Amino acid sequence: MRSFAALFPTTDRAQPSCSRRERAKVHPAAAGLVQKAMDVGIWLKGLGLENHTEAFIENGVDTALLSELTNEDLKDLGVTRLADRKRLLKAIAGLPGRIARSDTERNEPAASMGERRQITVLFADLSNFTALSSELDAEQTHALLNRYFETVDGIVERYGGTIDKHNGDNVMAVFGAPIAHTDDPRRAVRAALDIHNSMTELSGTLGRELSAHIGIAGGQVVASGTGSDAHREYTVTGDTVNLASRLDDMAAAGETLASEAVWNAVSPIAICNPRGRVSAKGLSREIAVWAVQGPASLANALECRTERGSSPEDIFLPRNHEDHVVTIGGNAVTAPARRS
Repeated sequence: MRSFAALFPTTDRAQPSCSRRERAKVHPAAAGLVQKAMDVGIWLKGLGLENHTEAFIENGVDTALLSELTNEDLKDLGVTRLADRKRLLKAIAGLPGRIARSDTERNEPAASMGERRQITVLFADLSNFTALSSELDAEQTHALLNRYFETVDGIVERYGGTIDKHNGDNVMAVFGAPIAHTDDPRRAVRAALDIHNSMTELSGTLGRELSAHIGIAGGQVVASGTGSDAHREYTVTGDTVNLASRLDDMAAAGETLASEAVWNAVSPIAICNPRGRVSAKGLSREIAVWAVQGPASLANALECRTERGSSPEDIFLPRNHEDHVVTIGGNAVTAPARRS
């Protein structure tokens, strides 16, 4: 890595007769740039991403510009790893005075000081990870986790979610903060199904049988930038987070358990089997649990009624399908356009 002296050259060596005080007066702007560069370097080091310091400095990114960086900016700066960009964006969202910006429908990012948000939280763990890691050395375990995180993070991002944190083999993802959509619960369930499907390919790549277990809950949380001046990051807190974590703990390998709030949002488009009401550690009341089996078929989506007695609003399809609306029983239902 180039030194600060190389990045911000002065004429000190050409003027050996100048006193230290005189040299300090020669380049006040350069001194300010060096200080800002040092601040950015310290900030990146606090995130464990100090290897990007040189790129930030060479492109003129100082503390004043950090809050304006976007995902595309980070790609231009050479931050190619998805997990690193997510970590940086979370930290940027928590910067004092940060005004988050929108790029999707109904996008109202949370303020750094904290606000209540209606969100969906997803927890995804590798099944039997403790036993699996005992069979691997440290380097193999590290490589396995990196591939798992890259896979899950990519799926979450594809459905508009945000990675809140990695903890051990666990991924915590948020749908609805800082970016909100009209269908965040459905996005979370789609992501969960894709995560399970991706485990087959990942198992073949790594030569080991892998599976995940997932918990999803929806409800209100407080979304904010939390931490200290030395380290601040954007995150969410509340009972919804605890509930999603408990559902994740209860889920078996290859299974997704969802809360009642999530079921209410996705039942028209997904097959969910009731598991009854159960008690969960840390929660004061029993909770209704639903096991997500998969997407509802087009026939079921158009013909069946949910237990709430209402026709489904739309079918479970990827966002890139060209859909049209038909009317069944006086209710508007989204259906796929006919292919020629």
